[in-house]
Amino acid sequence: MANRGRIETVELKRPITFNGKLFTSAEIEIDHINYGLDPNTAQLKTRKRSQFTVKDVLEFLRLLDGEALMRTRRERGRDIFVVQLLSPLTGKTLGGTYRMVFSTSQAEKELIGAITLFKIRE
Repeated sequence: MANRGRIETVELKRPITFNGKLFTSAEIEIDHINYGLDPNTAQLKTRKRSQFTVKDVLEFLRLLDGEALMRTRRERGRDIFVVQLLSPLTGKTLGGTYRMVFSTSQAEKELIGAITLFKIRE
């Protein structure tokens, strides 16, 4: 598996209910989100594509609260979801539509993971 860089695990101040399950913590692949992966090597790119903080990514995850979605695929015991979201963040460069890839797991029942997040070019 590729080096995904720094991964932050945080307890949620307010739990997220998604697909009828309660999530109390989030695992955020912050380097994967900000750098992206090289499609040829599956390694982190060297140039940043975004400047998201863990707090910013939590705002995107919060948009899932109360939602019910079908998984896109199953991979290594995790359900992987791909969604398009309008940015909950304000600011000149933060608006627009983003694609977020996130996961849930039967083994880690209360953990939701943000794998990557990037702006969709319009």
